[in-house]
Amino acid sequence: MTVTELMEREPVPNLPPASERVRLRKRFGLTQEQVADALMVNVRSIRRWERGIDPREHTIRSEYAKLLNSWSEQER
Repeated sequence: MTVTELMEREPVPNLPPASERVRLRKRFGLTQEQVADALMVNVRSIRRWERGIDPREHTIRSEYAKLLNSWSEQER
């Protein structure tokens, strides 16, 4: 990755607490497997994230945060 690419990166949105991640997924009637498929990760990753271990890879973390934030906004 170049310096320019690093400078152009969008900040990653904050992730909600682990308990909220689980609650949102269940509220929208999704399994861990469905979320894993949508994010193209294995289900072990979803399990870790729902225990509070955040995704390390920037792109995946961003996509996961967008998903969770959209669910949260839909509840309002």
